[in-house]
Amino acid sequence: MLTLSQKAGILKDTELFAEMDSESLNQIAEALENVSYERDDVIMREGEPGDALYAVVEGEVILLKEEIHVLTLGKGAVVGEMALLDGKPRSATIVAGTDVVTLRLTRSDFERLVFKSRAMMEGMNRLLTNKLRYDLDVHVDTIRKQEQFNQDIKRAREVQQAMLPQSDYAKGALAITGYCMPADSVGGDYYDYLEVSDDAVALFIGDVTGHGFYSGLIVAVAKSCIVTRVATDPSVESVVRAMNRVVHEVGADWMFMTACYALLNLRDKTFVYGNSGHNSPYHYHMSTGKLAELSATDPPLGIFDETTCAPRTAHWEHGDTLIFYSDGVVEAENEIGDLMGEARLESCIHRCVHLSAMEIKQAILAEVDAFTGGTRQKDDVTLMIARL
Repeated sequence: MLTLSQKAGILKDTELFAEMDSESLNQIAEALENVSYERDDVIMREGEPGDALYAVVEGEVILLKEEIHVLTLGKGAVVGEMALLDGKPRSATIVAGTDVVTLRLTRSDFERLVFKSRAMMEGMNRLLTNKLRYDLDVHVDTIRKQEQFNQDIKRAREVQQAMLPQSDYAKGALAITGYCMPADSVGGDYYDYLEVSDDAVALFIGDVTGHGFYSGLIVAVAKSCIVTRVATDPSVESVVRAMNRVVHEVGADWMFMTACYALLNLRDKTFVYGNSGHNSPYHYHMSTGKLAELSATDPPLGIFDETTCAPRTAHWEHGDTLIFYSDGVVEAENEIGDLMGEARLESCIHRCVHLSAMEIKQAILAEVDAFTGGTRQKDDVTLMIARL
């Protein structure tokens, strides 16, 4: 237990009470209560009424703002005084970083003793001035870091957009076009089309769980894998198994990628595809006017260290159209939370499928925009159209 003179000496070493005379310090010291806390104990909680201030005698306390560690304070620090001054709820949480010994001054004693002392008011003014200067420095530093973060995000977005096809593809009657709009600056969707030979073109669309930096990393790895694999062995089995390995190895346990890979043969008018848990692309048959779904053949990529691969073969005719899309299209939300859905997408396709690949893409995106009405979307929106 601290003596009266020890308490007064501790107060004298704080910025708040430094200029007070001995008599005033002793009066305040008499009102102080010794309070000890164990590590991780909550001394005061953000949002609660301010009923006391605390002077740290031994140990360290941690200041948390919205559960974020802002700073650590040690011996001589005074905390909780702001709520006593402005009468507002606590603006931060204070937690014991170690075993802590404090001196507690209640609101009633604070108001009874402190406001009568000119020296105390001067100390309060110094404390508040220094806090304002510190807050300004923190604010400037935060702005600087935020600007650096924004620049990093901008560069990451530019890099990711550069991984997508930079132009539409056209060869004979074949025309391919795509679109990708991340929900965040960096997304988890990816599409690509790669010429394999004079008679073959590879098409790919993928959707990594979530969006943001980590999903973007998986997209970058997927891009590298598919380009390398298509150049060596573009078969569906080869590409799907290779993609599964890299997603499984690079991604966290909870991450996976849905994907659909198709290999078009322009000579015999067939394509082989593997759908790893992705939204079923559509194959519009010009001769019948019907939409066929390229349904899932295998589980999503990255869930298992080795995956199954059961590719399917389909035939196409000139004028047919393939429509690949991510779940951000059919799960686009309007302002009341309704989803666009497959039925609306299919109806749109039937209305516009006689147009060019570019015009089909634009019509579907216009349908999404009309349905959402400008509502901010939670998921990436990706679309790829191949007019055969």
